[in-house]
Amino acid sequence: MVSPTKVAFHLSEPFAPLLTNLAQNGEIVNQKAIESSDPTRKPVGTGPFQFAEWVQNDHITIKKYPGYFKAGQPYLDEVTFKFLNVGKSRIEALQSGQLDWADAVPLDELTALKANSSYRYVTEAGHGGGLNVTYLSLPQYPELQKTGIVLKQQLAKIGINVSIQQLEVTVWLERYVKANYQMTSAYWSGTIDPDNFYSTQITTGSPNNATKYSNKAVDALIAKARSTSDAERKSLYEQIRAIIWDDVPLVFVHYETINYLMSSKVNGSTVNPPLELRFGQVWKSS
Repeated sequence: MVSPTKVAFHLSEPFAPLLTNLAQNGEIVNQKAIESSDPTRKPVGTGPFQFAEWVQNDHITIKKYPGYFKAGQPYLDEVTFKFLNVGKSRIEALQSGQLDWADAVPLDELTALKANSSYRYVTEAGHGGGLNVTYLSLPQYPELQKTGIVLKQQLAKIGINVSIQQLEVTVWLERYVKANYQMTSAYWSGTIDPDNFYSTQITTGSPNNATKYSNKAVDALIAKARSTSDAERKSLYEQIRAIIWDDVPLVFVHYETINYLMSSKVNGSTVNPPLELRFGQVWKSS
């Protein structure tokens, strides 16, 4: 530690994504809080809100932190996150006033909802015959469910029969991380530095490598790209992409724009590049 407000990092080798990872994925945690209780039930942070309540499978409530370093913020006294599984139920709850803000807006309703003056809208650019496979689907995420339906229709043309199995998200996640599936789809968003994707999703043995893909040549290129200047990194990632294109451990099937919808009474809501939520400057009109 250089001073009470400054720390120096001494790396054993060059690591190009360091600053990005610190800004996007790194958090300073309170050691005493982590060691004295369960941080998932009693989290301690430094943001504009503090943990208030978690009711399993129903909601999480955070309340205004009076000691926040930005004077006058946050504007809201509290924020409650409700867990509503189906996209349409979220819109119905928004229309009835049960919710003020909703994500994962169904794309087939987006045009009409955008034109409705009751809402504010924010967007970020965010085989052979006889083969049978099962696609794990998440009804809580309509666009991923549609992906399975489209794949089923397309693969049927080349003799692949796809059956769709719908799972609750926690069951799906357990099977996904253990690679206990034949076919499924998942989101990946908010990646600022390419290493955040390749080192977690493609590298041999990575906990997030849900396809269990392993290619030592790719591992070596990813490691080299992490310790190389930006000018050289571009060429290395082009080589990695070429190998991934041929090996096909995963396929990018669609790009989905992330859509957020909120009551017209909600003001100040913005979307930042990593698609993180910032409620410190959000306020509601009467």
